[in-house]
Amino acid sequence: MLGSGAYVAVSTHLTPLKYFAIRHPEIKTASMEFDLATLSPTFRVIEGVPGRSNAFVIAERLGLPGTLIDRRVSPSPPGRSAPKTSSTNSTASANPR
Repeated sequence: MLGSGAYVAVSTHLTPLKYFAIRHPEIKTASMEFDLATLSPTFRVIEGVPGRSNAFVIAERLGLPGTLIDRRVSPSPPGRSAPKTSSTNSTASANPR
């Protein structure tokens, strides 16, 4: 797609795809800011910062038993990093220069 000159927007939680975007000079990364206090997006885009999933923080605050969350957070399957919390969720867009 990069060779075709197309503009593409991608939203992902896949860490390898985020790493690819960070390392590739023709791809811009961005995040959607997320307010953990209100459990809602702020709709503020933060360019240059790939985001992280807040799924486990949200699940815990909405009442999912901590034992289920702890079981998923550790250990992670081979080839995948453990989920982390942050104030952003991920998006990436290809932008030919």
